[in-house]
Amino acid sequence: MQILNGHEYEQSSLFDPEIKEWSRNLDIVLPIRTAEIVGFENWICWNGFSEQHQGFDFAAYLSTKDEIVLGLPGELSVVAVADGNIVQAVKKPFGVAYGGFVNIEHGKEGSGLFSSYHHVVPSEKSGFVRKGDVIGYLYQDPADHKIEGRIVHLHFELTNSWETRSFISENVDPVTIFPEINMFQAKPQSELAFKIKRNLGY
Repeated sequence: MQILNGHEYEQSSLFDPEIKEWSRNLDIVLPIRTAEIVGFENWICWNGFSEQHQGFDFAAYLSTKDEIVLGLPGELSVVAVADGNIVQAVKKPFGVAYGGFVNIEHGKEGSGLFSSYHHVVPSEKSGFVRKGDVIGYLYQDPADHKIEGRIVHLHFELTNSWETRSFISENVDPVTIFPEINMFQAKPQSELAFKIKRNLGY
């Protein structure tokens, strides 16, 4: 058994406490359970990582009927991508955001290794979570307050060396960790009217 941040768990389920960078070979899962999406086939990179958008929007997919779908089902489960500690879970919208967010620290406390989940309604779970635990649900505007263009989606970020006091962090492009989410790309990116292009380098 190993003790980390006051919790006991098996070494096999852990990141090595000294790990401070995201990589493909870690014990991780995607933050959305695609089995919960009826007819899901493949993710489409609709709004990917850039200098202005330092994350990945799980927002569009290709269905088993070969149809492009923009927007995910409301209240779809969002799960922790790895074992860690929930350090922030905010339910109320603020600023220009909608829904809330959850931040999870992985590895040793102070490692700066975080995953962040935005546009969600956090669950009641707090503290230590395991890989695959439900940490929230996708936010959807109430039926009588829908705002045009606000599609249901998860904005997902991975960071190395996040200093929470100074807000300085090194954001990581999620497609470098989960290349399967980049098989199809939206052209142009982040536009409601788009076509998809297969990523031949996948």
